[in-house]
Amino acid sequence: MKFRISSGTIIPPSGFLTFTEDLHFGENSNDPGRFESFALSDTGETVYLTSANGAQLSHYRFEEKFGSSLEGQTIGFHYKSSSDSYNFVPLEIPTPGANNSPPILGPVVISEIMYHNTVEYLELLNVSSKPIQLRDWKIEQGIEIQISSDLVINPSQRIILSEDADFFRSLYQPEESLVVLEWTDGKLNNGGETLELERDPAR
Repeated sequence: MKFRISSGTIIPPSGFLTFTEDLHFGENSNDPGRFESFALSDTGETVYLTSANGAQLSHYRFEEKFGSSLEGQTIGFHYKSSSDSYNFVPLEIPTPGANNSPPILGPVVISEIMYHNTVEYLELLNVSSKPIQLRDWKIEQGIEIQISSDLVINPSQRIILSEDADFFRSLYQPEESLVVLEWTDGKLNNGGETLELERDPAR
């Protein structure tokens, strides 16, 4: 109930309609549809689009929850053919009034998961061309681990997150240079689940 789109506004088939803080819903906006000024939080929140009949909200409602984002980073829908679904993810570049750009891949990804074994682990991989400091990254679904040190993962480097670091080393005998971190709580579900590697720009 903070902003109302003007009567008679039309979006053409496959078209776009863009609203900005300065012109439409921000503190300095003169748009008559602005009932209460607002801004979008860089730490994340939920935006609602609702149909209305006069001053009364009606049958249609769409909501999108978004998380923290970096300055200048846009978030948008990306179609994933493997699951015939859409994800709301960071995109390569802002494209107001045009089709969304491809999603950003990385710079750090989960490259391997072992969930049904004597020792569980995840592998993180830096797919970018730059060193990435991991202190702002975390996993909170399925397992809990907050990488709070000044650990840096270099381009093409892999890091292991395991439920038991010593057991992992004794079982697989990796090179001594491989970084193995131990998560603080949780187990991976043998029946399958969703894991999310998150970066928290607010930290």
